[in-house]
Amino acid sequence: MSKYKTYEYIWLDGYQPEPSMRSKVKATDASTPPDWSFDGSSTQQAEGGSSDCLLLPVQTYENPHGHDLVMTQVHSADHTTHPTNFRAAAEEVVTDEWWFGFEQEFSLQTQKLESHLDGKMVSQEHKATFIVV
Repeated sequence: MSKYKTYEYIWLDGYQPEPSMRSKVKATDASTPPDWSFDGSSTQQAEGGSSDCLLLPVQTYENPHGHDLVMTQVHSADHTTHPTNFRAAAEEVVTDEWWFGFEQEFSLQTQKLESHLDGKMVSQEHKATFIVV
């Protein structure tokens, strides 16, 4: 068995008006997902001349069928909160007195499968798995 573990880091990019979900996979011998960097110029989160951004793990979900899923938040290269990191802004105002919370929902699903049986089109859709962070 390999001593390496794979983690799929998931975050929201800087596209407007609605951000898209991004991910990348890291193989490491660490028992928990370490902080990781990425080029923010391709995700609308940095200019090309200074494009380093950081992914900081917030929650990890074990996945017996592949890479463990790591929900992250984005910081700038100087470790300050990135403007697209809305989770950090919410954490600043939330107190124990509040009766509601903030969440992000991700839907992971496989593609629709279509096949021909006896000349008839058969369509099957796989159920989506929802992860709330």
